[in-house]
Amino acid sequence: MGGAALAPHTLLASANWSSRIIQSTAAALNGVSQIAQVPFDVASRERLRTLTSLGFQSVQHLSQQGFAPLPTLDAARHGVRFADSNTPVDQFWQHLFSEEHVGWNALGLATTLQAAGVSLSHYGQEVGLRAFIKNYQRTLQEIDRLPVHSRESLDTLREDFATWALRYAKANRLNVNFNGMDQIGEDDPVVYAIAPHSSIFPDFLLSIADPKIGFVADDYNFRGNDTAKRLGFALLFDALGQPLADRDDDARSKLFVKEMIENAVKYQTRAAWFIHGTRVPEAMDILGRQQRAGFFSAIPDPKDPSKYIRVGGAVANAIGLAQRLDKPVKLVLVTMEGAEFVMPKRTKSFPFIQSNRSGQTVSYDVAQVYTVEPTAGRREVATLGRKLIADARVATAIDPYLQGLVGEWGQVFGNSHAAEQLAERGATRSGTMFYLTADRLRSVRLTNDNDGVLDSFREQATEELVAQLGDPNIDVEAQKELLVRVTKRVVANQYQVAS
Repeated sequence: MGGAALAPHTLLASANWSSRIIQSTAAALNGVSQIAQVPFDVASRERLRTLTSLGFQSVQHLSQQGFAPLPTLDAARHGVRFADSNTPVDQFWQHLFSEEHVGWNALGLATTLQAAGVSLSHYGQEVGLRAFIKNYQRTLQEIDRLPVHSRESLDTLREDFATWALRYAKANRLNVNFNGMDQIGEDDPVVYAIAPHSSIFPDFLLSIADPKIGFVADDYNFRGNDTAKRLGFALLFDALGQPLADRDDDARSKLFVKEMIENAVKYQTRAAWFIHGTRVPEAMDILGRQQRAGFFSAIPDPKDPSKYIRVGGAVANAIGLAQRLDKPVKLVLVTMEGAEFVMPKRTKSFPFIQSNRSGQTVSYDVAQVYTVEPTAGRREVATLGRKLIADARVATAIDPYLQGLVGEWGQVFGNSHAAEQLAERGATRSGTMFYLTADRLRSVRLTNDNDGVLDSFREQATEELVAQLGDPNIDVEAQKELLVRVTKRVVANQYQVAS
């Protein structure tokens, strides 16, 4: 290894980060400051007494037993149960923040920044101080990516990333389940297809079960913007060989796919694609209570409301890798459940300051494993893409869920057969629009553009959808027009918190 061992603070100072971090994480610090604004001013004496008592108990517990050790990655790959922990320390945090609070988000963010510092230190130890500074400066100035330094360095950083995911789950007191991962062998070439993409950091917890995973991230959000560069995330993403995609440049995205394939060949990196191409917006019922994540509600291209999914990248990646290796590759469909309740889509960009919810359960389930042959042609590609979408719909059980919901709407608006009509008409190609409209209606907020004023749009659009389902002669253009209006409303007010 090149150079002497360097502490994280030495690397930060050498790269002159102090002033950069102050500027780049101003929003994060503002969020952290909200922790101090727990409503003591309106709290009862009983609550104050409880917090004080739990505080003393926590100190006593820590003095006697110390902090609970983090499980090893080998043990954690089968799942973790942090939400089940009920020590005095856990009780103190729960009473301080309650179930949902920006404090949980701030704890997770602090864990993320600390993990980045540790990983940069490990990278600096590997390449040496001079190379570290040079490479950091290159990521500030250049678009071209740095190559992975070495397999040894990559393995260390992969373990760092998986450990960060484990610490994040602990900081937010999450239970995490991994089901079906035993279908993937240690040396299998793998490409993941994951749905739905409903959160930010909680969506990355699958790395606990498979440290070789590399989540395909948007180039601008996680590497190309100034904040990511200044905080060293661009450097870390390059050092990890992190898969990237460019939503605005198809030619550049194709180059990124070639890069993914080469990293899979050299370093067994397993690219993980969120097949919706963007986060699904938060869903809620008519009382404003959060519901399960949608599937058809994703809007990867606001200019084309009929689009809700992008499986092409995952399929092309799997076939390209199979051809490059000249042997079969596993394309693994994984469904997620619960991440949307931890950190729903409320903020747009880093540092994603918003309320997080603790004590939740996040589950990753292997729904299907497809064997992709190196001889696959265009027909096989198209067939696999359609099958992937169909199997994801079945695995997430989104169709029957929406049918039940639309049935309830039908009872309100005078169409008792709405559920059956959605099941029948939604099975056709044009009828899929009914599912898109229904799912996106759940993401139409009850107030107009977050101004706090109640809005009747959702009720009116829901009644219109129910009427269209009951009209056997409904014009396709009328379906499209309703979908466009609903989609525009979701795009306009999907974010609750400025970033």
